[in-house]
Amino acid sequence: MYTSKLSAFALILSLCALFFSLYRSAPAPQSITTQTSTHYDRIMKTRTVRCAYFSWRPFIMKDPNTGTVSGFIPDILAQIGHDLNLKFDYVEDVNIAQMFEGFSTDRYDAVCGPVTPTVSRTTVSDFIKPVGYASMDPYVRIDDHRFDQGVAAIDKPEVKITAIEGEASASVVALKFPSAKLVTLPNISDNTQLLMELTSGKADIVIVDTASAKMFMASHPNKIRKIEGIPPILLSGTLAIPTGEFKLKSMLDSSVDYLVSTGFISAMARKYGVQGMFYLPSIPHEDVK
Repeated sequence: MYTSKLSAFALILSLCALFFSLYRSAPAPQSITTQTSTHYDRIMKTRTVRCAYFSWRPFIMKDPNTGTVSGFIPDILAQIGHDLNLKFDYVEDVNIAQMFEGFSTDRYDAVCGPVTPTVSRTTVSDFIKPVGYASMDPYVRIDDHRFDQGVAAIDKPEVKITAIEGEASASVVALKFPSAKLVTLPNISDNTQLLMELTSGKADIVIVDTASAKMFMASHPNKIRKIEGIPPILLSGTLAIPTGEFKLKSMLDSSVDYLVSTGFISAMARKYGVQGMFYLPSIPHEDVK
C-alpha cells in the first residue's frame, strides 16, 4: 500500500512538471490595447479647438456680411488661445435645442457660447467653470401693468410666457411660474426675436437676461420694461464640452480661473457693457462697476 501511494505521488509530480513545461513554452498572450482618440488629444495635435456657437448678443455675435464671430465670449477665448497657443475656430452655427449633437459625430470640440448647464443638459454634456452669471428677469410691454403685483399675478394659466425651445429660460418658466402657459419659439430663434414676440403682443411676458434686454431697449426705446420686485434668477454662462474630457475640462477651468483672478474677464464685461448685468465669479480684489 505504501508503494502504491508513492507511485501515485510520483505520477502527480510528473504531471505537474509536464504542465509547467507546457506553460513555459506557450506563447505569451497578446495584449490588446485600445487607443481612444480624445478631443483633448486632437486639440493638442492640431492646436485648434473647433467651436459650435449660436448668436446671443452681446455675448456672441456674427457679422452677416463677413461671417466674423465676435463678442464677450470670443474675446475671452481669444485670450485663452493666445496663452495656450491654440486657435478657437468657429466651425458651425447651431440651434440651441440641438447644440450637443455634434459631439457624438465629432463635428466640434466645444459649444463656445454662453451655455447654461441645466439639469437635463448634464446628461449629454460636461461644462467648464462659469465665466459669469446672467441675471434672468421677467419683461413686459412698457404700458402693461397687469403683473406689477408680482409672482402671484404672473403664475396663472391665462398668462402667456414665451421662451425659445431648448433655451434655459424655458426651464426657468417651469420652475418659477408653473401655472403660466409656456409658448415656445423655434430653436433657431435668438434673443432679439424673443423680445419682438413681446412687443408684437404675441407674448405677455418673456424671461430674458438683463444684457439682452438692455441692448433691445437701446434700439427699441419705450417698448418694454422689467417687472420690478421679483428676485432675479442667476444662471451661469459657460462652455459645453463632450462628457469624459477631463484633461480638456481641467485646462479650460484653470484658464478661466486665471482670467477671472487677473481681472481680464471683468475688463471684457466693461468693454461690452454688461457690467452689473452679467455677474462674475467672486473676485476678492475687484468689483465690476
